[in-house]
Amino acid sequence: MTYMVMAGNGNLLCNGIFEHEIERIAQALADSLVETVYYKSSTAPDDEDTVIAVEPRTVRCECSAWTGERCVWTGPRSQTVLVEYIPKYLRASLKAAGIAGFYPPDNNAECVRVSRYCAELMLSNDDERDWAQVVGS
Repeated sequence: MTYMVMAGNGNLLCNGIFEHEIERIAQALADSLVETVYYKSSTAPDDEDTVIAVEPRTVRCECSAWTGERCVWTGPRSQTVLVEYIPKYLRASLKAAGIAGFYPPDNNAECVRVSRYCAELMLSNDDERDWAQVVGS
């Protein structure tokens, strides 16, 4: 039996992998891409019950949502935190509405997983220090 490995968007990453190699190859692809990959038998039908997800052992810092530039940091999830922040383009309207620094669930805040270092930068470089907060690990 042979297997195929797919990216999260459904793109085929490789095909014809033998059963004794599939877990190792799928994990290596997940780790190198820093994203979840999926594998299934090459002859299995296209239903969710036959697809197996492989999570990466590393994560990529998502601070690019805040900075606009891709961060090069990758590492273990344990060295990251979740930061909720208000995007700069929304701040003026929220301030005008009198809710600056207030985090109601409907304020369009974004949540990103970032390295602890990038989280410190986000919090220390925040203009008024009330547009971002660490919300989890």
